Amino acid sequence: MRLECLCLRTTPAAALLMLVLWASTPVSEAAEVYHDRLIDPDTVSEFAAEAWDLEDAEPEGRRFYSVEYQHYRQDYYDNSNENGVMLQWRRETLDYGDLSLVASVRNGGESDMVRHSTGGQFTLRQRGFALDESRSMDNTAGVLRSATDSMISSSFRLNLPSSLLGGVYSHISGMHDDIYLGAGRLGRLDPTQIQGFEDTEGDLFSLGYSRSLTQGWRAGTHLVHVTGSADVMDHQSLASALQYQSPDQRQRYVGHVLLDSEGNNGMWLDGDSRAGNWRYRYGLFRMEPELLWTDTSPTDDQQGGYVRTEMARLRFNMSAGLDLTQTNIDDREDRAGIDLYNAFVNGNWRHTSRTSLGSSMSVRASEPRNGIRVEKSRDYLLSGYVSHGFSIGTSCLQLTTSRLERDGENGHGIGIIWDQEWNIARNLSLASTLSHDRESGLADAEQISTAALLVRHEAGAGFSWNGDVSYSIIDKDNLGTHSNMFASGYLSKGEGIL
Repeated sequence: MRLECLCLRTTPAAALLMLVLWASTPVSEAAEVYHDRLIDPDTVSEFAAEAWDLEDAEPEGRRFYSVEYQHYRQDYYDNSNENGVMLQWRRETLDYGDLSLVASVRNGGESDMVRHSTGGQFTLRQRGFALDESRSMDNTAGVLRSATDSMISSSFRLNLPSSLLGGVYSHISGMHDDIYLGAGRLGRLDPTQIQGFEDTEGDLFSLGYSRSLTQGWRAGTHLVHVTGSADVMDHQSLASALQYQSPDQRQRYVGHVLLDSEGNNGMWLDGDSRAGNWRYRYGLFRMEPELLWTDTSPTDDQQGGYVRTEMARLRFNMSAGLDLTQTNIDDREDRAGIDLYNAFVNGNWRHTSRTSLGSSMSVRASEPRNGIRVEKSRDYLLSGYVSHGFSIGTSCLQLTTSRLERDGENGHGIGIIWDQEWNIARNLSLASTLSHDRESGLADAEQISTAALLVRHEAGAGFSWNGDVSYSIIDKDNLGTHSNMFASGYLSKGEGIL
């Protein structure tokens, strides 16, 4: 190893001169030691006093409220208009969880075809109320949907419907189990733009329990009891599910069973697995005729299977699927039996940060299975789109084409849609849509042209307003030409406090 050294060479006279200059230089006073006031214990209170005073003055938790006025008007075969006010309020508390209230009242004018009356609704919710260190409770009162553990009620292909109630609901959740309680009067929403709640005949009571078992296994059951409904007979229904999920959560399998007090049953099995960037979902199902659940029937009198596959990358994704469904599974002579097929492939590609492309292809077909006359059909659809961001905003152009076969008749369809988001101002958003669809060659051929505009403005001080208007011209071979105009406006005031 070699060491290198840099040396300065000078003469004796130059060295003597440097020594004299160093000796004549005055010695500076010792530098004052720096103290950081921000970490000096004696000064912390001076800097934090204002923040502490503000914290002491504010209630614990966040608060939010908004008041929204809505006006709706439509000119179609008749004239219709509505006015309403909606209140939303939320509050976080330390001891009672998160509270929220949604209430609305509306008044609609009479039209030539529909009579609109005064109405409204309210829903009060409490979430995250701690019962003890291991259990919490969610409560709801007012207009609500009957609730069930999603493991029991939901799957990729089949879902148990919920019922609209005016009543109460509670969900108690622990580390390993969940309890569901609900009761109320069956009802429905008004067929109006600013919806209210109307009682109907019948009451519903429900009770459910789910529990995690050994590692990866979970089981649950849910009982509903319906009386006095005008839509279904009095009955009880019991839904149960058993699920296994692998430790790495890349494999999940669920078996479902539904029984009712009339002796009908349904079963469906679902699988969900992942391999690399691909996800696969598949299943089988069989639902007997007239199967009952709450006051609305599930998708009954059918059997079949399905398979789906999906792949997602950073800039590209693709999905494909195939399913077969058979109706009238008991081959009853008074009902039509149909085989339904559906296959599709979708793909989307993000070419650049401002440009995206996509395409979709699908085939749908229905074939009669017994002697009852039903329409035989095949539909072939192809669509594509391109989206690009310009300085004025983002534009999306979509084109579609289709071939429609109906019992020997051949039809064709084309469509074009232009969606545009306009860059106007930071607190003002504007979007527009122009579209045209045309079907020809069939008995019910039609053309529809539509123009629509949506605007939203944050006016400041908690005020915002938005409105939309659309105008359509519809030309049908069997009804002639008519137009439809839709317009609505919303005004809201909100405030959030930390």
